[in-house]
Amino acid sequence: DGPPICTVSFTNQSAGENAFIVIVKPGCDQSITRFGPVSWALDRGDIILFSAKGDRLRFGRQQEGGWAKVPDMPRPLLLARP
Repeated sequence: DGPPICTVSFTNQSAGENAFIVIVKPGCDQSITRFGPVSWALDRGDIILFSAKGDRLRFGRQQEGGWAKVPDMPRPLLLARP
């Protein structure tokens, strides 16, 4: 419900096996820059963000139209289109 903590662009440029490059815009919250997303993929309607270290964040499609981090612990995180 607050202001966005980060803006990312999901490109269609290949990053390897069924993954695509993600561009993180300047000014993102430290929690996002620490994770360091570099690519994304779709998995059964969910969006998966991958870090350079191989860590993953999964976002499940919500009925309202956005995506929520699964699981939402320790900190909920939402993806929304502008």
